[in-house]
Amino acid sequence: MNTKKTFHFSWSLTTILVIYCLAVLSRLRLNFSSALPPSVDGIYYPLQVRHLLGNGLLAFPDMPFAFWIEAFFAKIISFFTASPQDEVILFTCRIIDSVVPPLLIFPVYWLHRQISPSRPNLLFLSIVCFFALFNPSLNVLLVCDFHKNAIGIALLFFFLYWALQFLKNRNTKTFAFALSGILLVGLTHIGCFSVLALFIPILIAVYSTEIKQKIQKTFSAHQLKKLILLSIGVSLLLIILIFMGDTGRLYKLLNVTTGQRLFENSLIYQLINNKLELRGIRLIYFVFNLSCSIFGVILFFIIRKKISIDLRRFLGAIVIWQVLLMSPFIGMEWAERIYFIAFVPFTVMLIFAFSYLKSAGKIILSSVIGIFILLAIGTAPTRKNPVITPGECHELASMQSSIRHSNNSIVVAKHGLEWWVAWVCHCKVSSSNNIRKTKPELRTIYYLKAKKTEGRPNSGIPEIEIPEKSAKIAETQNFELFVTESVQ
Repeated sequence: MNTKKTFHFSWSLTTILVIYCLAVLSRLRLNFSSALPPSVDGIYYPLQVRHLLGNGLLAFPDMPFAFWIEAFFAKIISFFTASPQDEVILFTCRIIDSVVPPLLIFPVYWLHRQISPSRPNLLFLSIVCFFALFNPSLNVLLVCDFHKNAIGIALLFFFLYWALQFLKNRNTKTFAFALSGILLVGLTHIGCFSVLALFIPILIAVYSTEIKQKIQKTFSAHQLKKLILLSIGVSLLLIILIFMGDTGRLYKLLNVTTGQRLFENSLIYQLINNKLELRGIRLIYFVFNLSCSIFGVILFFIIRKKISIDLRRFLGAIVIWQVLLMSPFIGMEWAERIYFIAFVPFTVMLIFAFSYLKSAGKIILSSVIGIFILLAIGTAPTRKNPVITPGECHELASMQSSIRHSNNSIVVAKHGLEWWVAWVCHCKVSSSNNIRKTKPELRTIYYLKAKKTEGRPNSGIPEIEIPEKSAKIAETQNFELFVTESVQ
């Protein structure tokens, strides 16, 4: 009996490791599909890591945890190679983006073991894990750039596992893990943290009918004081670290929590004013996530009597979370970010579905999800292009002598290109056309513009505006450099 269990567990774990390796290889293929880091923000992460290793601080305000990870491993790798630091950083960031996000398969597997009434069926477990790793959000959109988003999503899954563990065993250690999950999500990506900040009150509300009574029975007064102090401490630490990392993002999050910008330009507003902006990939994501919400509601009512009270409340919180994430009252600025994260609660719903639906329902669902996975993998790109080529990198380097480095100067370039200017020329950069108004203390502003934008990943982003009184001071085959001096 014991031998059979061990054998089955080994096959489950082996399957998980194989799927994990396939996901890593898929991300490696895209990350190393070009000589330079691909995508619009591909060089942003190495740029931040280089500044972190050199100065102990990020070059641009941002949530730091993903950069800490990349800097830590870049430092370790540098001990074992004589390669230049820049090459080590470029290599490390692409490796971390390939290896770390797919780690979410492990909390998904552990959730499956916690939720399923018996040993997880290997086929259904594989389908859930393939969906979690090979859905278009994680396997296409959040590869090469958006490292923070991808790592934040992995941490969301870890939190969900720890939260379910705590709700089942009321263990102080598990509670500490759950709190650490909240802290790490907050230090990684503000969008993922916003989604998590919505889920936590839902979870508390769903369990509120008996949570106080159960906590009082489970923990002594002394333990309760520790839990409360730990929660307050983590909350204050998170606020302080987010404020230190990126004040702008903290203010944006506070604006959302107070509703000041949460409902701005919402879907319902667009429908009323006949100005619908949902098109292309956005419309596909909206329809898919809306379908997931409807599926979740139906699933809950079908299996609610088959599952324990704790699992029923957990599933109820997950379904409410999914439904609220698809609210037509959420402004488009936030809704677009949420659409790419909404597969997280749906993955948990799939675990419940494959664990408690009848055989016919499981077969139909596995067929639908299987076709979706095959389509997602079959239509995924095999390569992504960088914003500039290696030759254009050398052109930027040749322009460095024309740029006067000082605290009162900055180079303005199109979004995506500005990171490369900072990487090659070691200067302050911006992509804002209103830089003179927002930073009046600047005396010298350089404007760098690519002569050809077609075919670049950032071709759909608006071009920068060159002021009329600017003077051209340098030109290469692909770039032009202008400058304006302040009249102060």
